[in-house]
Amino acid sequence: LDRSIYEKGSPELSQWSTIQQGAIKQFKVDLERSKIRGLTIIVDATGASSNVMAQRYGEFTREGYNTSALFVNTSLEVAQSRNQSRERVLHKKIVQHNWEQVQGNIELYKEMFGENFMEINTDKLKQSDKMPDYLIDQMTKFSSINEGVFASKDIELSKEFNSMMEGNYDVKKEA
Repeated sequence: LDRSIYEKGSPELSQWSTIQQGAIKQFKVDLERSKIRGLTIIVDATGASSNVMAQRYGEFTREGYNTSALFVNTSLEVAQSRNQSRERVLHKKIVQHNWEQVQGNIELYKEMFGENFMEINTDKLKQSDKMPDYLIDQMTKFSSINEGVFASKDIELSKEFNSMMEGNYDVKKEA
């Protein structure tokens, strides 16, 4: 997205906000459908909101799910650098604010998830690097307690979300 999208009153910002709101709404629908089907669920979140995390944690544990968190940490400098290399660049202030929020929540998440809290710092890792043994051990321990965590399950996003993305951002459906 062009950086001008961040200008107040930008029609692109309004359109992007509408798409984000639609994606959030559809995520909630897809999440409920997955829970009804008894599927293993992985939620990708920044962790910037401890309230949202606590709400999701409570919701899943009340429904009988065993929960864990994989916290992928990085320095602010690396976060800013990676953001600049993305196709969809966020404003530096947004990255800094989210990074600070997340850093402020680490201890809470460690307490919340207990021994099922896993953390890795990716400052010096490349995408092609092998994950550290300690992390693999933690994931293996959690998955052996929770059979099926790593089972392959294909869950398609809803047709509405796919068509919204295809229509607004020329995102092509995978064959």
